[in-house]
Amino acid sequence: MDTIYGEAFINAIKSVLPEAKPVAGRKELVVRCRYCGDSRDLSHAHLYIKVPQNSQELALYDCKKCPAHGVVDEAFLQKYSVSDASLLVAITKHNNAVYSSPNYRKYAKFKVYPLLNNTIRQEPENQHKLDYINSRIGSNFNYEDILKLKMFLNLYDVINANNIGITRHKSITDQLDEFFIGFISYDNTKTNMRKCYEQDVYQSINKRYINYNFIDKPDSVGYYIIPTIVDLYNPTPIKIHITEGPFDILSVYYNLNNCNNIQNIYCSCGGKGFAGAIQFILKETGIINYEIHIYPDADQSQDEINYVLITCETLLSLLYEHHNVFPGEKDYGVPIDRIKDSVIRRL
Repeated sequence: MDTIYGEAFINAIKSVLPEAKPVAGRKELVVRCRYCGDSRDLSHAHLYIKVPQNSQELALYDCKKCPAHGVVDEAFLQKYSVSDASLLVAITKHNNAVYSSPNYRKYAKFKVYPLLNNTIRQEPENQHKLDYINSRIGSNFNYEDILKLKMFLNLYDVINANNIGITRHKSITDQLDEFFIGFISYDNTKTNMRKCYEQDVYQSINKRYINYNFIDKPDSVGYYIIPTIVDLYNPTPIKIHITEGPFDILSVYYNLNNCNNIQNIYCSCGGKGFAGAIQFILKETGIINYEIHIYPDADQSQDEINYVLITCETLLSLLYEHHNVFPGEKDYGVPIDRIKDSVIRRL
């Protein structure tokens, strides 16, 4: 097996995982996740494998239901009971070649990629996008606030400011720029984008949320975390707030905490699960004096909360579970007059 990218990669994976389904114009494969067990509906799969398009790209996997993500390598394939020796060797050779390439070494040294986000185009369409954000949670953010919150209104503003190439087809990138807003990930390698226009766009991105990679970094961190100031020597406990969606965490920041950015951490786990976010934040910051606040959506099961309690048992001293019990609402991504915060102290 000489090459392991493009159609050769798709055919090789489908030869050992026939259930793998090509999506996104055959640039991704989707299978059920062996790490979290995926959903109860056997017809739905949530682990996406990025198909490398050339010899300089790695195949990356990312589960939309749990924190599992990384490089498709021998350990990943063995998780799926793949024992085809020729495929395992080809994957290893391909990965080693990428790891030794100048492009990979350039990105691998960055824990947080130095991404500039300092421009908002002055055009009428951006007022619509700003109004969309403010109407969602009843805020009064201005353009300067948007930049401080690690958000952007136009994808090309970020791409051009950093002189980086596009990582999706130009026609797709054009529509992401025009019809979406973005929330930049903690390590600046990717963005979670929200469609804020009603009109249809290309089918592959005609969704409420879509991810876009600025650079292909295998150990990228997809959590959206609002920049705040944390003093490890301050005796005041650091409050860690975790929601599922980015508008939920914006609302918690704005509506429930009056934009308090001192001794507070605000994180959107983006459907990756509260437990993974808790573990990441505590490992990344090293804080020891803290309390955890989680804000589950109404449709999240008690099993997920129990999973947090079991998985993070040794890490938790104070855990508060918040629910928006305002009639007709399922989460916190709404104005303050539609939030009724019900709090349960778990620990």
